[in-house]
Amino acid sequence: MKAAPQTKIINTSGDVVTTEAMSLAYVAMSRAKNKLVVYEGDMGFEMLGDSNIPTTPTTSPSTNNLSPDDFTDHSGGASGGDTYWDIEGRKFGIKNFIHYREPGKTVVDSKELRESGIRATSASEKDYAEGIKMATQAAKNLGRKISTNYGYYQYRNWLQVKYSDAIFAVSTILEPNQTDKKGYKNTSGKQVVEGGTGYAVEMAIMVNKPVYVFDQNKNKWYTWQYSSTNLLGEGVGGKFVETTTPVLTKNFAGIGSREIKPNGIQAITDVYTKTFGSGLSLNDFDFTDGVPTGKSMLAGINSLGSTVGEFMRTLNREDRIVLRQMIDNKEVIFKCK
Repeated sequence: MKAAPQTKIINTSGDVVTTEAMSLAYVAMSRAKNKLVVYEGDMGFEMLGDSNIPTTPTTSPSTNNLSPDDFTDHSGGASGGDTYWDIEGRKFGIKNFIHYREPGKTVVDSKELRESGIRATSASEKDYAEGIKMATQAAKNLGRKISTNYGYYQYRNWLQVKYSDAIFAVSTILEPNQTDKKGYKNTSGKQVVEGGTGYAVEMAIMVNKPVYVFDQNKNKWYTWQYSSTNLLGEGVGGKFVETTTPVLTKNFAGIGSREIKPNGIQAITDVYTKTFGSGLSLNDFDFTDGVPTGKSMLAGINSLGSTVGEFMRTLNREDRIVLRQMIDNKEVIFKCK
């Protein structure tokens, strides 16, 4: 195979790409004129100038300039984790929630969501058929068997994976040979997430999407770290590694165990707070003699001691900028009560 005349075929490190990667670039190469950047094992190509060659591929879309109105949560609308991603998200201004059900069904599972007048989105026959195939493979990977009575829960889980950028789950991570609270032993030979949430997580791993899991027993966030990537861009192997509170992607799957605990609910709130800020405004504070006071300030500053930076991250983005300017101009000085 030959490249187009005067076309340099390089990877993101500036090295000549492998024969396998070149084969994936066949169509793109036929149209290249200046320089073609190839991510090995990736089907996406982009024409770039010399000074714009990225050093690493982007794994998640940036949300820096987005407002809550731009975000959409995808879930199964079950009680517990799914419900609290919805309830807490609305407090931060998110309005777009899609809770999937099997074809022909529009009644959401969660009693709390039903009583709030929320309806489910019915899956198409095509998506549902895909879900059956994906969940069946996920069950094999997990060393489980899909229930004949409740398999539709796992099948529709595929939609929340398919239409999201990343998975944010609240549950429990099981080590190999560990037994969960219902007596099921993890025979998969790898770390898995327990319960129905585990199917969504496994399907996300199967299609190489970012996965974040808050383990309620360990009270920590973890992310799935892929061991390697094959030529089709699919994740191969991997393990959960500890991480900090993640930031939401524009289309996210906020899901979790039906048996959510108080720390699981707090973990959900922490994600929203880190993504959007607490929603507090400077109008919530009384600046007297250059010292912020008032109920919100007491809750913010006193609970955080002298860590002003942490407190500022609870503000919305616009007021964060204003307050930073006030501090720089010495118009306000933070003091702890």
